[in-house]
Amino acid sequence: MNLNKLLEKQIKELLGNSLPEQAEVKRFVEAVNDSYNYFDRKAIVNSKIALGKNLAYFEANNKTQQHYAANISGPRRVGHNTNKVTNSTPDINPPGTELIAGKQLTFSGKQLLHLISGLNTAILMEDANRRVFLTNQLFCDMFGLAASPEVIKGSSCISLAEEIKHLVKSPQEFIEHIAYLVSKGQTVIGEVLELADGRVVIRDYIPVPVTAGSTGHLWRYMDITEQQEKENELKRLSLVASANANGVAFSDAYGNITWANEGFTRLTGYTTDEIKGIKAVALCMGPLTDMYTIQKMLDAFYAGKDFNIEAVHYRKDGTWFWGRLKGQPVLDKDGTPQQYFAMLEDCTVEKEKAEQLRVLSLIAEDNLNAVIITDARGGITWVNKSFVKISGYTLHEVEGQLPGMMQGPGTNPESIAYLKDKIAIGNPFDCELLNYTKAGFPYWIRIKGQPIKNNKGDLTGFFALEENMTKEKEDLQKLKDYESRFRKAFEKIGDNVWEHDFTTGKTYFSKSESHLLGYTFDDFTDNAALWWKRIYDDDRAMLQENDAKYRRGEIDHHVLEYRIMHKDGSVRWVMDRGVVIELQSNNTPLKIIGTHTDITERKQAEELLKREEQKYRSIIANMNLGLLEVDTDENVIFTNQSFCDMSGYDYDELIGKRASHIYVKEENIELIESKNEARKRGSLDAYEIAVKNKRGQLRWWLISGAPRYNDAGELVGSIGIHLDITDQKQLETDLIEAREQAEGSTRSKEIFLANMSHEIRTPMNAILGMTYQLTKTKLDSKQHFYLDTINSASENLLVIINDILDISKIEAGKLNLERIGFEPATVVNHAIKVMMHRAEEKGLSITNSLCDKILSPVLMGDPYRLNQVLLNLISNAIKFTEKGSVDISCRVLKDAVGTQIVLVQVKDTGIGMDDTFVKNLFQKFSQEDASVTRQYGGTGLGMSICKDLLNLMGGEITVESKKGTGTTVSFKVEFAKGSMSDLPSKKTFSVNKDMLANKKILVVDDNNMNRLVAKTILHNYGAITTEAVNGKEAVEILQQHEIDLVLMDIQMPVMGGIEATQIIRKDISQLLPVIALTANAIKGDNQKYIDAGMNAYLSKPFKEEELLQIVTLWLQGEGVFADKKNHTEITKPGKLYDLSAIRTISRGNEIFVIKMVNMFMEQIPLQAAELETYYHHSDYKSMSAMAHKIKPVVDNMNIISLKEPIREIEKIGKLGMANDNLEGLVQILLEKIKEVVEALNLEFEVSAL
Repeated sequence: MNLNKLLEKQIKELLGNSLPEQAEVKRFVEAVNDSYNYFDRKAIVNSKIALGKNLAYFEANNKTQQHYAANISGPRRVGHNTNKVTNSTPDINPPGTELIAGKQLTFSGKQLLHLISGLNTAILMEDANRRVFLTNQLFCDMFGLAASPEVIKGSSCISLAEEIKHLVKSPQEFIEHIAYLVSKGQTVIGEVLELADGRVVIRDYIPVPVTAGSTGHLWRYMDITEQQEKENELKRLSLVASANANGVAFSDAYGNITWANEGFTRLTGYTTDEIKGIKAVALCMGPLTDMYTIQKMLDAFYAGKDFNIEAVHYRKDGTWFWGRLKGQPVLDKDGTPQQYFAMLEDCTVEKEKAEQLRVLSLIAEDNLNAVIITDARGGITWVNKSFVKISGYTLHEVEGQLPGMMQGPGTNPESIAYLKDKIAIGNPFDCELLNYTKAGFPYWIRIKGQPIKNNKGDLTGFFALEENMTKEKEDLQKLKDYESRFRKAFEKIGDNVWEHDFTTGKTYFSKSESHLLGYTFDDFTDNAALWWKRIYDDDRAMLQENDAKYRRGEIDHHVLEYRIMHKDGSVRWVMDRGVVIELQSNNTPLKIIGTHTDITERKQAEELLKREEQKYRSIIANMNLGLLEVDTDENVIFTNQSFCDMSGYDYDELIGKRASHIYVKEENIELIESKNEARKRGSLDAYEIAVKNKRGQLRWWLISGAPRYNDAGELVGSIGIHLDITDQKQLETDLIEAREQAEGSTRSKEIFLANMSHEIRTPMNAILGMTYQLTKTKLDSKQHFYLDTINSASENLLVIINDILDISKIEAGKLNLERIGFEPATVVNHAIKVMMHRAEEKGLSITNSLCDKILSPVLMGDPYRLNQVLLNLISNAIKFTEKGSVDISCRVLKDAVGTQIVLVQVKDTGIGMDDTFVKNLFQKFSQEDASVTRQYGGTGLGMSICKDLLNLMGGEITVESKKGTGTTVSFKVEFAKGSMSDLPSKKTFSVNKDMLANKKILVVDDNNMNRLVAKTILHNYGAITTEAVNGKEAVEILQQHEIDLVLMDIQMPVMGGIEATQIIRKDISQLLPVIALTANAIKGDNQKYIDAGMNAYLSKPFKEEELLQIVTLWLQGEGVFADKKNHTEITKPGKLYDLSAIRTISRGNEIFVIKMVNMFMEQIPLQAAELETYYHHSDYKSMSAMAHKIKPVVDNMNIISLKEPIREIEKIGKLGMANDNLEGLVQILLEKIKEVVEALNLEFEVSAL
């Protein structure tokens, strides 16, 4: 049997995987299954109704009430056809069926009750005597029964019907119809029942066997009020969509059309059946397709977004029309597009008119002539900018006025009358008119006008074009006396005026023309003959061809340059310019007038320029710089010998060739093309590029390029100077290799230090761990002395190791300082307290003589490194002082608004130092002499570390000392002032002896002593431990046993801790806490462990409290603590943020939480800084987009103080302008994100202890 998915799921949950084979049970399930299928179809209708509401247009299939099988009737109203039940199913208990008895009855009772109780519909089952056999709470709730299903079981169904009949719209009909259905004993599905309060319910009646030999009655009710309302809405929306004149269509999630209305088929020419299955985008594809617009629509479609485009659509017959297409997705409850709704509107006419108006407006606005548009009476409605320029009137000043306002006393009355007549009858007009500007100056226009009519032929206005002909009129007026003044005007210009008459063939030269040739008036009688005789022989053909062109009417002016021979024998250069001033009847020249200009000096300058250019070319060549000139197509037009030598090509092999194709490597072609484009825009720059010479050798060139222009300022190509820098590039490569070798050497040193640390810390862990365990046992005074000596020696050794590692971190630039709030007085007092016992052992007094009263209670800085400096200085003072005292003072040198410069001095009465040694005091491994080392010990690293740490803080340290008197070490640092809220939250930890009771902990370490230390500590607090000597053994144990927590060493034979953790995370558990126990102390290793899947790490040697704290921290969520008063308490930062939402999403995966926090700390500060950059550059759109990107992170982290500011920033950015609050909002964002990051660092530093 193919069960409805929901029913199948409920049966499996309530009855298990198997269904008994009894026929009666099967029939019962079949009846319920049929009902479920029916309501699934109703759900489909509901989704369509919701679709219609979202889209406003929808055409639905009106056959929404079709049934799922021929043997089951559709929904009907109670009371309709009460005398006959049609389309009923056969009796589900036909003759011959075995009765249910014995064990079968057990299923029918208990299991059916279990099944029915879990159904999502109201159920009432009657026995043969019409008493309640089974019912569920949904039935009681639907009909307002106060009693529970268990209470009403066994009561009379007839009485029950009487009790609830008042809830039904037709109570008596309700009672009678129940009796009728029971008497008929046939299945009826989907009866509609209307309740008095307006609800609509569907009722199913199914006769079912309940006991051996008896048949009961199963009633199933489902509230379909909402579905009924949606069906009505669907019918209304279907009519609206079908009647819409525009095209309405639906497509599936892949763009295939699934339904279209009549308007859509009318627009496209397809029938309803033909349009189904066609890709919607196919209707837009053809010769006129704008792929940019189509791609824009597709991008929106596949992104599940709305779109609104105008595109050419093609009909079935191949014709096209402009369509405005608006679409939007239909989303399911998860927000996934299931369908797309679109409305298509024919906008062809609109587009054509828009194009006409666009062209007209462009023509009119940019027309050099004035353009006027008027209404039907002649009142001005629009003018272009040329009109404003010519007349001096603005559109505002002339709007509504008649054009006659610009006429004046000089305007011809006949012209005015002509215009009025034409305008009155709505005819075109064309005439010359004298108008007056706003300033009162006259100007002439030639006005041409056309009437504007609507589709009905009615006059709506005039379109007039006014050509300014003032100059033409003035020229005509001046033409009469032009010739008389013309000659005199030219003669006054200089000594080189000539005139030629083509009818007579004579040329007139001014008297001064002879001076250009070096002759006087007395030297010749025919100046024209003299001029022609003195023209340079090679240039005469040029003048003869020019004369022939004039005679053929091919030219009306000329400019020539040629040479003449001076009387003194020198060659002179002349610029000969001429223009036609009078034409013959056949449009050939009659007269030409022109000038001769001596350009000898210019020509000499040009020649000099060429020589200079050649000189510089020679210089470039001698400097081994390759010169290359190319045209706009990058074809070589010139190259010097140096470039030929560089490239390996001969001159002839380069000229005319495309430069980049000759020597540029294929991967650099795109770079060269981009440079060529930049040249076209006038850009010049220099760049390095790898090329190949003719021999195929790789060379590196430095190219400096610039565009080339001709005398007219037109781009004609580019020029490049090339320098071979192959040797320099090789030197760079050698330097890089040398740097990498140096870095490799530095890394080798780091690895050595890490290994040294590991090898020393591993046994040290066992020494300190077991020593601490011994202190818990009963010891005599001598044994205590021995233990104290061991502890002291071990701690001194750790100090030496830590000093060496600190030096290494500082040299590598990997030592980062904290910037948190701290109490300076507390730091100083803590340092004194720590060193007090050492001073007392030597009989010294240690004092704090001064703590400045104005010292800020809280400063911002790194209290741990400050404490390290103090301890180092105080330790040295005690070490080198045999008697007397050590004093620490602290005073404020400068108290500013937000900062203080603090001076700390450590003064002792010890052995002192010579001036010579004081100068070398801060060198590494520096001590005054070998005897000092033997007597006092130490590495000589302490003072060097102090100086480096203070330099990192921006401070400085000085020493004053005198041999035999004592030493004063002073350092000063500038700190920012803080407040109590800047102090980090403190963590407290208390111990309960049963805190690890019954916790199973796997200790993985190849060192027996280390395992013994860890196991001993854990046993003391009730833990059950298992041991493994390498990662492989640990994996095998975890595959076979339940373990609560793993302590994992890193460096082990066979399989290391990182590899083992990766296998655990992949194959065994994502949630099992794995804590690294490492003897490495190099910065960066801890992140490597976290990335491998470990939860935290602990450095060896560790103290018992440290081990217990980190173990209990990771077991805390599992109820580690027997006594709630005695447990590890990590004080969280203030409510800057709340990770509860992220922890809910992680479902207990703390690794996920840590990764999310790390992503926040790495990305959000950068994004906030980027947002600030956008703000400072007034790029509000990008600022808004970045705020939108940060907003969900702020919400997920529940940073309440930023929820409103980030939204306000986004909102302001969308408006495209800043307001008075924006700067403050951006500052709040930056400050709060910084505070959150600092708080997260504190919290997750605690978590990783």
